[in-house]
Amino acid sequence: ETLPEHLARSWEYYRLAYNQSTQLYGERSLELLKPLEGMLRLQYRFAGLQRENASNSRFDGSSYRQTSALGGAYRRGEAVLSTIFGLKLVNGSSAGEQARDLTRLGDWARWMGRRSDSRSYYDKAWRRITPPPVVPEAPEAAASPEPAADAGAEPSATTEVAMNEAGSDNTPPDAGAVEAPVDVVAVAEGEEATVDEVSGAAEAGEDAPAVEEMVAETAPEASNEDTSITALTEEQPPEDDPVMRAALFETATPLPDIDTLRPLPPFRRDASGPLVVQFQLNEAGKITVLERVTVTESETSEGEEASEESEAPRVDNDPAVDRLLRKMRRTRFRPQYEEGVAVETGMIVWSFDLSPASAEAIALQP
Repeated sequence: ETLPEHLARSWEYYRLAYNQSTQLYGERSLELLKPLEGMLRLQYRFAGLQRENASNSRFDGSSYRQTSALGGAYRRGEAVLSTIFGLKLVNGSSAGEQARDLTRLGDWARWMGRRSDSRSYYDKAWRRITPPPVVPEAPEAAASPEPAADAGAEPSATTEVAMNEAGSDNTPPDAGAVEAPVDVVAVAEGEEATVDEVSGAAEAGEDAPAVEEMVAETAPEASNEDTSITALTEEQPPEDDPVMRAALFETATPLPDIDTLRPLPPFRRDASGPLVVQFQLNEAGKITVLERVTVTESETSEGEEASEESEAPRVDNDPAVDRLLRKMRRTRFRPQYEEGVAVETGMIVWSFDLSPASAEAIALQP
């Protein structure tokens, strides 16, 4: 799926499946996730194609049109992911699942170069599965009675602020959770589909005026999407989920983190493979240090001594290795978080197997 015509036709099929599933199962059925996931993959492919075209024709007169197409693709992908988040929420998704869906929104924004939006979504995901730190009592409270009164007042104020940020228990989350996703689903069904038709019509060049009228009719609904996500996440108190927190924010994850779209071949997070690399990420998820580690076979599993001829690495001076390293430098990663703040990583070690057998296994992956 690389041709714009193929992508546009596939989008129409997914939209048809979404509309028919809505009529058959209802607006809040989890069966709607299947066509929505297909729409999301198409937006990644379409945006990747637009970015490639923009890089190849950076200095011609079509750069503005390509930038507009990328902006439309970003809004469509964001609306699809917001619909997925809202649909799972009305069906009782856990705090970990909500954080995962918010992280996917951040991944999409990060992959599209929207750093401000990505930070906002990542922060929401972090707060959803990380309770606020407990404010310790002032040590002067036990020393004298007068400061004790002041110290007793201060923690209550800070505690109140923390409760306001996390969400009040008196606020009924069900009311907001039932109403907001319906608007988001309307956005996915209306604005995204019609805006994508604009990109398809731009390729054809004939049906653009009619599609623009459809966009004008559905555009006002798009304003509800971002406020819905903000309201729903702030209404619910955070839950401590260290397992999900480690999976989302303590592990180097190349983007996109979606099956069939992952940019790198399969790897291991250790030095057991024939090709070992080590790299470091900055707080924005960009590789700043990338080195290939020379692996020798001087040690065997049985403790036998290896011959001198086997000491040279098998993948040395291989063009495939150079291509992999260039690909890794271009790949964007999800930033790692510590105490709610994006941080630089230490040295990360991965290993790859670029043998032909491994390449065939990669091609057979779903």
